[in-house]
Amino acid sequence: YRETLKNYHPDEYSKIMNEGLEQKEIQSVIQSYIDMLEKDGNYKDVLKFTSVVTDKDRYLAIKEVLAYYNTGDFDKTIESTSLLVEKNENDIEALCLLGKAHMKKKEYKKSEEYFMKILQIDMENMLGLKGLAKNLFLQGKYADSETYLQIALKKEPENITLLEGIGVASGVQNKYSTAIEYFEKITELKPDYIGRWVNAG
Repeated sequence: YRETLKNYHPDEYSKIMNEGLEQKEIQSVIQSYIDMLEKDGNYKDVLKFTSVVTDKDRYLAIKEVLAYYNTGDFDKTIESTSLLVEKNENDIEALCLLGKAHMKKKEYKKSEEYFMKILQIDMENMLGLKGLAKNLFLQGKYADSETYLQIALKKEPENITLLEGIGVASGVQNKYSTAIEYFEKITELKPDYIGRWVNAG
């Protein structure tokens, strides 16, 4: 971490070293720096850092994967995330990223496998439920998508994204009264929610 910062981000390195921090503190500061880059959407700068670190810990590996995903490089996302899953086949965060990356590539069957794997590990996992519901919707399997959204809604009954998803899935199945019911629930939770009127229309 420190050598990478010294060679590729000298200004930040000088700032850290001038503070006279211990090794563990330096690593913490560097992680905060990467978090800051990520928060500001500077994913290419994150990749400049991670690409020159040969022995990545999990923190850095997952940050690299997220940077690839957010810059639209889904092939590299899959390649890098697969390495994490090789180390831990039950890594839910990594499995979710694989599912999302394949979904972005419209490889829906492959994506579905990863979200199902998450639910095999934890049948109530929200990442798995939401990811699978979206995948099924994109495949045109609206009833199945609605089923998983309903399961997720039991865990988060005031989640507007889930309520909206069920409303839309109901609408495309011509269940208009059910769709309007869910959009009205959103309006109760968030009166200024304009999507309710768009979708209801």
